[in-house]
Amino acid sequence: MKHILALALAMTFCIPPAANAFEGAYWQVIRGKSYEAVGMGFTASALQKEFDTSVDEGHELTLLDAYEAGGQTYFNFVFRNRTSNKWAARFGLTGAQYQRFFDRQTDRGRCLRHLDVYKRGNQPRYLAIFKTHNCKAQRAYHGLSASDHQAKFDAWTGQGWDPVNVSVTSINGNRIYAAFYEKRPGGTFLKSSMTRNQMEEENAKQQARGRHIVYLDAYLHGNSPQRYSAIWRKVPKPALPWVDRVSQQMDDFHETAKRGRYVRYLTGFALGDSHRFSGALYRPQAAGATVGGISN
Repeated sequence: MKHILALALAMTFCIPPAANAFEGAYWQVIRGKSYEAVGMGFTASALQKEFDTSVDEGHELTLLDAYEAGGQTYFNFVFRNRTSNKWAARFGLTGAQYQRFFDRQTDRGRCLRHLDVYKRGNQPRYLAIFKTHNCKAQRAYHGLSASDHQAKFDAWTGQGWDPVNVSVTSINGNRIYAAFYEKRPGGTFLKSSMTRNQMEEENAKQQARGRHIVYLDAYLHGNSPQRYSAIWRKVPKPALPWVDRVSQQMDDFHETAKRGRYVRYLTGFALGDSHRFSGALYRPQAAGATVGGISN
C-alpha cells in the first residue's frame, strides 16, 4: 500500500544528491512489544520509503524535524507502536497549505502532536503531525515574527496556556515562529533564541530548579549561527541529552537506546558539510512514554 506523507510539488524534493551526499544515521530498538525507529539526516525520498514501510508494519510517526543543507531538505524522525489509526502527517507545506491542513484535521477531531517550521531556500515550510488520541484544547499559530510570537506568548501563558512546541527558523536574519499550546499545570520555562553556551547555562539553572528539557529545536541565525528553542518542565524521568553530535558519533547513543531508552526530542542543522544533531534519551514509565509533551 502506498501512503502519501508529503503535500508539496514533486519538484520540491528532486535536487540530486552530491557524490559525497550525507548518508544519515538510523537505529531500531525492539524490546518485547515495544518498538522505536529513529532516523537522522534522511532525504525526502528516503523518508517516504521509511514512512511507507513503517506504516504498513503498523507503526506511526511520532516526531519529525527538518533542516536545510546544500540546497536540500533533510529530516529526522521517530516511529513508534501505533496508538491510533486516526493520524496524519505532512511536510513541505507553505503557510497557506499548512493552514488548510490544520483546518481539515481539526475539523475531523484531530489535534496537533508535532509542529515544525524550517527553511527551504528563502521560504518557510511547515510540517505537522495530527492525531486523535488524548486530545486537549489547543491554540496554535505559524508564520509569526519574533515580536508577534512574544506578544502571543505573553498573552496566552497569562491565560494558563502552556507551550508544547515552539519551532523557529531564520530567513534573511528574521526569525519565524510556529507553535502550539495546551492548558496544563504551570511551571514550564521557554527560551527560543539561545546560543549553545546560553542554552547550557540556562539548562544548568533550570535543572537546579527541578526542570528538564522536554522540547528542543535547533536552527541557524545571525553571526552566532547555532540557535536553540527549548522548553523546560518538571518531569518524573529526566532525559540523557546530547548536543551537536555528528552522525558518526551516534553509536554510543544507539547502544544506550538498546538498553531501554527512548527519544524524548530530536533536532538537527548543518554547518557547511557538517550535519549536527541534538536530542535526548530517557527511560519511560511502565504506563507509557512521553515525548516533548506527547503521551502515547
